[in-house]
Amino acid sequence: MSTFHTDAPLQVDFAALSRTSWTIQHRAARLRWHEWVRYSSRQDALLQMGGLAGEIELDGADLEPFWPYLWLGQVDARR
Repeated sequence: MSTFHTDAPLQVDFAALSRTSWTIQHRAARLRWHEWVRYSSRQDALLQMGGLAGEIELDGADLEPFWPYLWLGQVDARR
């Protein structure tokens, strides 16, 4: 997203985020797989999309590095 929508490249140590993510506990998860279709004008085609939708409650003192991604995760991609 940053490549197409910002002037600054995304510089994140995803390996470190992945390692840190294993330390975070969750209290509850109410997730389901959601499929939808969108039109791509660039490809002039309908594209099948899918992903997790729902809610998850997280425990953990070290959530700060994840906030940008958690914030983005709340966006409904269909809008």
